Amino acid sequence: MMTEDIRNSVIQILDSLDGLSCSNSDQRQDWLDLLGQPPTGSSWDLDKPFKCWQDTTGHWHTQGISTCALVALGIWRKIGVDADELYAPYKNGAAVSEVVAIAKKMGGWKSATCGETPNPGDVIVLSSPHEHVLTVYDFSDELNLISIDGGQTDINGLQAIKRCSREWSKKSYALMLGKSTIYGWADISTFTLKVD
Repeated sequence: MMTEDIRNSVIQILDSLDGLSCSNSDQRQDWLDLLGQPPTGSSWDLDKPFKCWQDTTGHWHTQGISTCALVALGIWRKIGVDADELYAPYKNGAAVSEVVAIAKKMGGWKSATCGETPNPGDVIVLSSPHEHVLTVYDFSDELNLISIDGGQTDINGLQAIKRCSREWSKKSYALMLGKSTIYGWADISTFTLKVD
């Protein structure tokens, strides 16, 4: 598949995912298809709002799941990216690192300091103030990036996929998207797809 075909395939998938909500029972199978195989011996916890906390003994606990990186990985699965880890059961807590590892393996990891700009279909990893993963939809102009993001919430606090717009800016100390620092992105034009 040619680079433009890959990018167009991702955009079509993004259009179909915009507005997907865990609160909508009619969309449950769409979520399960997108997320792929859950961790071995478990299921996707889509019925509770995501939260993470530390108890009084110092142990960390989570409830629900955050889907930002899982959505990006699911899109890659849908277009047939040739990376075995995409088709294996998910390893808890590994989604963001898997995005970066697959991009590096495919020769498509771009550091925020590379001097380039991501294109539609590329997947950006934000590093601070918190980790977040999003897929580029387009630039509305030179200053605003439009993305489709998993890890959003619906009116019930459950996971959702939404279209977002953030200011794109280059500061002396970092490349920024809104108030978040960009760690880097996956350039999907370098990705190899499975042959059917």
